[in-house]
Amino acid sequence: MIKPGVLICDDEESVRESLKLILSKAYSLYFAASGEEAMQVLMAYPYIKTVLLDIKMPRRNGIEVLKDIRS
Repeated sequence: MIKPGVLICDDEESVRESLKLILSKAYSLYFAASGEEAMQVLMAYPYIKTVLLDIKMPRRNGIEVLKDIRS
């Protein structure tokens, strides 16, 4: 069975690791520490349909990244 892909984008490693522990059995997980990195991951893996996105991040906040994802 193929696991659905989920991108976790958060600038805090502890948050990414916590979500990894919770979700890794049910999902194929991809990680990004910044908005720029999240966009690169989404371009490389277009079949990812779910993104867990931190709103407060340096440089580009989550709202800006969300706008890019939607376009």
